Amino acid sequence: MKPVHRIGFCIGFWFAWLPAVMAQPGWAYPGDFSSEAIHIDFDELNDGQAVMNQYRLQGVVVTTPALQALDLQQHFAAAAPSEPNVLGSENEQRIGLRFQQPVQRLGMKVVGSFGPNDVLYLRTYDRHGNTVYDAVYIPPASDTVTLPSSALPYPNQAPAVFIGVQADKPVIWRAELEIPAGKPTLMDDLVFEPGPDNNSATVLDNALDNTPDDAEALLAALDEVLEQPSPAAAESLRRLVGNETIDTYVRERAALALASLGDAQAIATLSKLALDSRDANLRMAAHQAVWSLRQIFPLAGPPQVEIVPPSAPITDTNPFDVTVKLTWPLARKQVKLWLTGGKGLALLQNADSSYPARYSGPVEAGETVVLQGRYQARKVWTASPDGKEKFLPQPRTRFQIIVRIDEGPVDTSTLRFPVYVDFEQGSVSDVPPNTGQTAGESLLPTQGGQAQ
Repeated sequence: MKPVHRIGFCIGFWFAWLPAVMAQPGWAYPGDFSSEAIHIDFDELNDGQAVMNQYRLQGVVVTTPALQALDLQQHFAAAAPSEPNVLGSENEQRIGLRFQQPVQRLGMKVVGSFGPNDVLYLRTYDRHGNTVYDAVYIPPASDTVTLPSSALPYPNQAPAVFIGVQADKPVIWRAELEIPAGKPTLMDDLVFEPGPDNNSATVLDNALDNTPDDAEALLAALDEVLEQPSPAAAESLRRLVGNETIDTYVRERAALALASLGDAQAIATLSKLALDSRDANLRMAAHQAVWSLRQIFPLAGPPQVEIVPPSAPITDTNPFDVTVKLTWPLARKQVKLWLTGGKGLALLQNADSSYPARYSGPVEAGETVVLQGRYQARKVWTASPDGKEKFLPQPRTRFQIIVRIDEGPVDTSTLRFPVYVDFEQGSVSDVPPNTGQTAGESLLPTQGGQAQ
């Protein structure tokens, strides 16, 4: 049984594995896209990362209809979209796409379990908000997939359906994918063409090569780049900002433009500039640009944290040792790790321990760094049950594992992982007491950020 298509103007949907046909206005098969098409698989970003402007240079901004960021999630689908990440939302049934330049063809994979009562929509619009194509896709009954509850909410065996549209010329400025209510909205392998226009890069390159002393010409070219961003234009901006013969104010503007465009490749150049430049205003602009870029491109590869609690139940009268293992998925040039104390909990000097409570140095991919701290409950001022104020041990408290990842004094990230101590239960865990959580759910960064 074939899926049902309802087509507004000239458009259609089809499954990814069907053979391509001659390109025509309407539906688009994967084979209709040229080798010059922009392909975004979301796999270079971090799991759990909010996504919105990270692909502006590639020509698209991805949002909810309310212009909110979407979440990146790890997912492995049976129909083999690129692994490991998909883009989606648990609270929104729609994904919006805004293109920096008009496109002619657009396609994506939608991951999920859809039955014959489910309807998928893909709507496209021109720059004035008028509908270009409006398509409806209804899966056939034979495509219904029943998934085990253990696989939810994002099942590993969910199928992936390719959805694509094309016009007779580049007129699509905006698109919206809508998923049936109650289904997770998951998208992968976004592809569109044409890609960004490189004209602004050509203008800036000409100004750099022919009139490098003309600040006004460079600023005018820089404004064109902001209006017409592309990877080639960002490369030209990086060349400008690193050129010490260029006017300092122009370089400041270029540094901030790289942040505005979301150029992750500029972080290394800007970090070096923030450290080495003799001009205070240029250093400040570079610092600000790195900080802004790290908000949307946080340092990847936070460590996997394992808490090894004491072998015997702890008490509030005797010291106890807690061991923490941090395993690194990626190599880092410099990390600083340390354990802290907490309210009602003191971190003691532990000369007998085989492992320190602090570490500073490089780490290799797959390396495990072990920290150990000796803790002692300390008395805090609190009200006793009889209404009198006394010094009493804190029954529950927590300490933190501080993880500082340094790629240079400018380019850093700090994560804090909480560890909970419960003297009533005599336990140490990554789970807050009496929350009903399962082990491992709360061992996530509670506070993170990028420091300049």
